[in-house]
Amino acid sequence: MSIQTNYRRLSPWEEAVGVLEQLAEYEDVLVATIGRITLALPTGLGDALRPYLGQRIALLRCDDPARAYRFRTVDSVAKINELAGAANTPLTTEVTKRSRLMAAYSEVQKNNALPCNW
Repeated sequence: MSIQTNYRRLSPWEEAVGVLEQLAEYEDVLVATIGRITLALPTGLGDALRPYLGQRIALLRCDDPARAYRFRTVDSVAKINELAGAANTPLTTEVTKRSRLMAAYSEVQKNNALPCNW
């Protein structure tokens, strides 16, 4: 299998949402296919993400060097997307910028609408 070179890296406060379809490790990078997006991630995320293959997840890149990436499963994502007014269609990937995501996340936290460990 050859490595695909047109993968993207999330900027801080960008989020990829979709079905986690594939994980592959190449030397110093973990390549994850989430919906229609192929991402380059740190290899240390492989063990944490592998149990969620085939499930709809949201992967958020933060600006915290200790925990640069955080993820959720679809139930939490559906609630946040509903509050943010984002599309929530199966197998569709949305990359959401900070303003809409953080506003919705703050609303969810304020109302304790779902458990959150971010």
